[in-house]
Amino acid sequence: MSRALLLLVGSAVADPKMNFLPSAKCGGSATDINKQGIFNLSIAVTGKNGFKHDCSTSYDPAVGVAKEDCIQWLPKKVLSDEEDLDILLRAIDADGKQATCMKWELVFKGQGNPDAWSPSSEPGPRTKEEAMRAMEKLGWKTHAAGSLGPSNNTKEARHKSMYDHLDSMTHVSHRCAGIAQYWAGSGVFPGWAFPSTGTKTPLHMRISHALLGFTGTVWSIDRTCNDFLPGGFCVGYIPGLPYPHCHTVCNQKWTLGPNGVTTWGISDFTHHLPSPGIALVQQSGIPEKQYNDKGCGDKHDVVV
Repeated sequence: MSRALLLLVGSAVADPKMNFLPSAKCGGSATDINKQGIFNLSIAVTGKNGFKHDCSTSYDPAVGVAKEDCIQWLPKKVLSDEEDLDILLRAIDADGKQATCMKWELVFKGQGNPDAWSPSSEPGPRTKEEAMRAMEKLGWKTHAAGSLGPSNNTKEARHKSMYDHLDSMTHVSHRCAGIAQYWAGSGVFPGWAFPSTGTKTPLHMRISHALLGFTGTVWSIDRTCNDFLPGGFCVGYIPGLPYPHCHTVCNQKWTLGPNGVTTWGISDFTHHLPSPGIALVQQSGIPEKQYNDKGCGDKHDVVV
């Protein structure tokens, strides 16, 4: 339901707010999951006034998208009644082990859970020196790089990498997204990309994004991406990092929940290692604006 349609439900309806709850307990993520089998993806929604909705489908990593979508969990009555919702997303492997889970909430009044995630209030790096200090603060010099093959330092490759990353988690574009490349060693950094729960390996990240996309928890991400600083910024060599390390900045407007009932303004400062693979995404909050690019699903026929 769009915001325009939401107004038709009743002028007294408050604007809802979607919160991601990374510290909420939901069972954790197993590291020894069955990587070749079929996963079960599910959403379970419970309302404060008794609303319940459960939906699940299968996910084959070789296909890369959920078999079906589950986006019917926000009916008009929930919106008109301003019924707060608890939302649980879960992925179970073929052997019954939980691959990952995450909790969200939809609230109509107040800020909701005090532990809700929000992007950093600190602006991203603005100079090469600030970028280097941020990298050193995260301990980059102490870890060796994983293997993603030859480095590709072109602007086009970096931007495609970021678009695949963003598209893979949105309902609008998850069925046409390319396969985002993640540095296999990135799991040494907590919260190396969104979402910060259960992202222990690139497969865990892809499963988490499949959960967000097939449920419409993240509906769309309108964006613009540019190289960091004029002419780009790639570091040819850093001790412990044998590959060139590059940066991209993407400003975005996220819409969340079925048909985008609420929004976030986010700026990503992305570390590519080896370029164009994504090794770390640092997120800052920014004012919301339109960029007129919601990814592949906004421009091409989506194969279901």
